[in-house]
Amino acid sequence: MAVLLLSGQNAYADTATEKTTTADVEVLKSGGIEPGKPEEPEEPIGPGTGTGDFTINAVSNFKFGKIKMGAAGIAEVKDNEKLGIEIIDERGTGTGWNVQVSMTNFVSTIQGNQDTIVKGWELVIPQGQISSKLGDMQNPPTSRSVIINSANKNETILTADKNKGMGRYTSIFMDDKTKELNKSVRLAIPAYAKIGQYKAELTWSLINGPVK
Repeated sequence: MAVLLLSGQNAYADTATEKTTTADVEVLKSGGIEPGKPEEPEEPIGPGTGTGDFTINAVSNFKFGKIKMGAAGIAEVKDNEKLGIEIIDERGTGTGWNVQVSMTNFVSTIQGNQDTIVKGWELVIPQGQISSKLGDMQNPPTSRSVIINSANKNETILTADKNKGMGRYTSIFMDDKTKELNKSVRLAIPAYAKIGQYKAELTWSLINGPVK
């Protein structure tokens, strides 16, 4: 029995034509993006502004140009550019994360003008297409479409479950070829809004852990 067991071990391990070796490594935490040394995003969605190993590195502004009262308009995209958000998670923990977005009411940008649009507006961000040059596309984050129609209410637009979303990922909302209204970042203006120029602020929050 001892002879048979020994022969079995030799056949399973090393032979004259096959050897088994090992490769040892200790994986260290990434330093992420150094402060003062921004990294350009993988997709042309805006300038890189993130720091650290868990950050929103880039996110697009939305410009809608002119929209008639009671109508909806599509966000403008310059040639060869895209609208989206890039997330970097190089912590190496696999704890997951999520991104929430909210928007304020619209306030006039004309000096001395107090006009606001506090109801009836609606911003729609379609489900983004996830891309990554270096991330694990077998375990990417999940993108969601969101409808924002009230001020300062958080909506979850991206989520990465445990052991997903590790690395660098971009969620692309639309590009310069997107023309269909239902596939675009779009804004509806109520019929009772006053004419003028307005601006609202969006807040994008990267939160540790997946949505519960």
